[in-house]
Amino acid sequence: MSYDYILSCCTYTDFSAQKMKELDIRYVCTPYMMDGKTYYDDLGETTSYADFYKAMENGAITSTSQLNQDEF
Repeated sequence: MSYDYILSCCTYTDFSAQKMKELDIRYVCTPYMMDGKTYYDDLGETTSYADFYKAMENGAITSTSQLNQDEF
């Protein structure tokens, strides 16, 4: 199929990476910080959600951020 538009969203959606691929939705990896280091959410493909939440259980300090214009 050919479309005149592209569906996109940030990774704070509730879809999995597999679902995004199935629906052909492109996504922007949004930044988050864990213990002072910046990571980019790629829907759990690099850092699994289980590992992320385990780090939080173990006391990791986490926060989210927005992409700045240059990053986008």
